[in-house]
Amino acid sequence: MQIKVMAWNILHGGNDIENGLQHVIDIIREVDPDILLMVETYGSGKQIAENLGYNFHLCAPEGTPLDDKSTNLSIFSKYPLGETLTTLYALLTLTSFQVQDSRISRPKHS
Repeated sequence: MQIKVMAWNILHGGNDIENGLQHVIDIIREVDPDILLMVETYGSGKQIAENLGYNFHLCAPEGTPLDDKSTNLSIFSKYPLGETLTTLYALLTLTSFQVQDSRISRPKHS
């Protein structure tokens, strides 16, 4: 079984150009990845997932609204998302970055 993975920085939630978010959705639909790792979603992730029927995980502290415009890392999957592990690392500049690992369940190969 092959799994198609796509990683994409959509730049400011795809909102910098007219109909940008729709263009993002159209491109993802055309590529048709099984798993999508996206940077700079800034509130667009929930809408992208709903339009394409993907399971969606916003890489943010628990309880963060899925359309939060200040969070920019998202994971999308055609397969169910399972356990999420969260670790905070501080950089030398004392800025915190969040590192997350979402477990994705894929169908068993028959």
